[in-house]
Amino acid sequence: MGFSLNQMIVAIMLVLLGGITYYVAPMSWVYGNYSLFFFVINFILILMILGLAFVSILLLPYVQLGFLKLFLFIMRKDNNLEKVVRKNFESHESRNTKTAMMFTVALSFLIFAGSTFELISNLVVI
Repeated sequence: MGFSLNQMIVAIMLVLLGGITYYVAPMSWVYGNYSLFFFVINFILILMILGLAFVSILLLPYVQLGFLKLFLFIMRKDNNLEKVVRKNFESHESRNTKTAMMFTVALSFLIFAGSTFELISNLVVI
């Protein structure tokens, strides 16, 4: 037992996000403050995208091994390189994870920004 700083930070974040979601968003809708309402909705969507990006990193080792198996299935003459590639995956795991995280967050931001601009462009009436 004891006090965990990580759990306390996550708990405070969840309480704040819950308060924003369940009190600020409905209150801004009721009082007609639509800019605040859409800001809260966009904030929640961005946090969901970041959360999914972090969860997808948990699947990175399995995706790497899947691609390795696929490439070795296609190029059977390179089967003797499997041990070398696996050792490379293990030795560069932290660097691969950081690179994959940057790529995932950047790609998810681009998709979010593109969909937001598409939505805004559909709302503009000429």
